[in-house]
Amino acid sequence: MNQTAIIFATRKGGTRRIVQKLKDAIDTENVDLIDLKENTDPDLAPYQAVILGGPVYAGKLFPPVYDFAVAHEQSLMNKKLGLFLCGMNEPEFDAQMERSFSENLRNRAVSRQILGGEFDFSKLNWIERFLIKRITGIKKTTQKYRQDCIDKLVDAFKVNDTMEKSVVNES
Repeated sequence: MNQTAIIFATRKGGTRRIVQKLKDAIDTENVDLIDLKENTDPDLAPYQAVILGGPVYAGKLFPPVYDFAVAHEQSLMNKKLGLFLCGMNEPEFDAQMERSFSENLRNRAVSRQILGGEFDFSKLNWIERFLIKRITGIKKTTQKYRQDCIDKLVDAFKVNDTMEKSVVNES
């Protein structure tokens, strides 16, 4: 059995929408979604493959995901691994990936992708709305998913069921 876990955390719900797209696209009954805000210490033993990621806020990976990656690095090194970030700051994508995951995890990953993101102004407080408007110029709810990168991550987990490492592509 090829059991895959998609491990993530979300602050406003955008990352959950993206990981649901991943799960649906991988098209297998053997994919579990694990939200680190609901399950802070999931057991990785049943899983052969793990896709790990979350949103970037102010240039940093959401702390529940970052903390999980640091605490479980050794276990993750023994899995087929995919890494992803959700974010909207395209010029910083490479630097954000580097800051978010250790070099060991980045090198182990069969795919490292930035999947895009969203700003849902109905879920943001006035300070967040102000900062987003000021920094990005975006003034209303916006979704910008990178379907090509979602597809690359999915393809890395559909290609084969072995633990072989063949890096598909960085963002």
